[in-house]
Amino acid sequence: EILSNFKIPDIIESSVRGGKLGLSFYTYLDDRTYVSYIDNFTGVIGTKLVIFNRDSIIKTFPNFQRWGENDITRNHRPSFNPQFFRWDNNLYFKEAFNDTVFRVTIDKLIPRIVFKNGKFGLPYEQQQLISPSIDKISGDYFLITDIYEITDFIFFQFSYKKNEYVGYYDKKMKLTTVCKPIGNFSSSIIDDINNFIPLIPIDFTQENEMISVLDPANILKWKKENPGRAEMLKEKMGWLMTVSETSNPVVVIAK
Repeated sequence: EILSNFKIPDIIESSVRGGKLGLSFYTYLDDRTYVSYIDNFTGVIGTKLVIFNRDSIIKTFPNFQRWGENDITRNHRPSFNPQFFRWDNNLYFKEAFNDTVFRVTIDKLIPRIVFKNGKFGLPYEQQQLISPSIDKISGDYFLITDIYEITDFIFFQFSYKKNEYVGYYDKKMKLTTVCKPIGNFSSSIIDDINNFIPLIPIDFTQENEMISVLDPANILKWKKENPGRAEMLKEKMGWLMTVSETSNPVVVIAK
């Protein structure tokens, strides 16, 4: 049932054909205010974020950075979605080729977190290097794909040389840890409570709970490779004995 609808506005952008860009709904700032991210796909687009509601554009945040050739028809790279996440009733935002996470308010972008990638960070003005050819994306740089924040930690995931990594920053210790691959599993968090399958977070709740999902095929493979450990878990995790190839994915909630 459609309860209501409204037309999302356009913005003026002289560097694209037609001189206008349509906004997209990325997330909400509050129950009446929405946020649109503008990908700088030409290298010279002058808008970063737009705050709007059902009636009008409320605020436009400019983009002062440029990349690529002066002849913008030669600027090519894949599209990358930004990272939006929430913590402590605030909305945060990070672009793919910017090292800073900003808190988004109705009238300001406030710097909050900086990722110091060093030589593994792709400078904004050279982001065409991420796509050296039409069918190959360069893996020579860290590309952050997810960010989550909870009370004591900031979790993040990034890709590098065709591998995916899980990392976290301890706010109290001021220490960053990147998880190593574990056997046949990619970079993961060890389940040192049950000695079960390593976990890759897909989200965190506002109550500091980590959410992960295990595929039945991976569970069956783990049971075959670890019969002794599976037998030890039979009493604590009885459902483990009933998993089949056609079972539903298993949701894990961890503190």
